[in-house]
Amino acid sequence: MSNGEPYEGALQDTQDVWRIGTVNEITTTVQIADSTGATTLQLTQQETLDRVAGMEGIWVFAEGRFVQPAELAEANWDTVGTVIVAPALRGGNEEGCEHLRVRTSCKECGELADSQGSSSG
Repeated sequence: MSNGEPYEGALQDTQDVWRIGTVNEITTTVQIADSTGATTLQLTQQETLDRVAGMEGIWVFAEGRFVQPAELAEANWDTVGTVIVAPALRGGNEEGCEHLRVRTSCKECGELADSQGSSSG
């Protein structure tokens, strides 16, 4: 069950509780975005904690708000809703790098200019 899927024969009820023998494990939808796209899983709280523990540079959203990954341990898995794990966004550009300048055309004259206002004719 480490991949978020129940073993064969487990029954799912309408509240995403996998009934495995006599043990109920509450799961929730966890969406994990990365450079290859997004993966949607049904994970228990512990499975989610294990998955995000090794991830660096991520943002986690739970209960409709931004949270620190460690806060998932305190979340009420009955009501947490969808958990979203995504790469953290970084603004600006690397020191000395010119590649991230935004190029736009002037609305008045149509001339191209970069984000720092210098004109390129």
